[in-house]
Amino acid sequence: TTLFRSIESTSAAECVRIQVRQSAMRQLWKRPKNLKPSFETKAKPKPPYTERDYPGILIENEGRFCEIFIFAWHGIDDASCDQRLPEQWHFFVVPERALGTRKKATLAELQSAWLTDNGGRNTSWESLRDAVEEVSRDLRKLPPPAAR
Repeated sequence: TTLFRSIESTSAAECVRIQVRQSAMRQLWKRPKNLKPSFETKAKPKPPYTERDYPGILIENEGRFCEIFIFAWHGIDDASCDQRLPEQWHFFVVPERALGTRKKATLAELQSAWLTDNGGRNTSWESLRDAVEEVSRDLRKLPPPAAR
């Protein structure tokens, strides 16, 4: 789903496809003792509804179907926790190609130098749009991801 378009352009050819994945410390079920938050990123086959919902739009037969991932993390687990408040969430904007063949991105690596080394941004709700715009502009400048 395209969430943002470049400020300078509204043509479909210049749109950036974005996937948003979320994870939170507080869960309705019992939290594991050794929680290691991560976000799934594995490639999948093209959904059967693609032709119906996006007629005439070329899309790969298998992949992640985006140029950018936004990983949203809610790390509050006390009485102030309210997952409905976007300002309580933290966001990591990552170029899809930086993930290589990884099937998941861990919170630990998103909080490390790996993020910025691979063209990503660590941001708040208030700065999310700017971070997405920056990563979108930088997509064409990034070298291919190193073999991992």
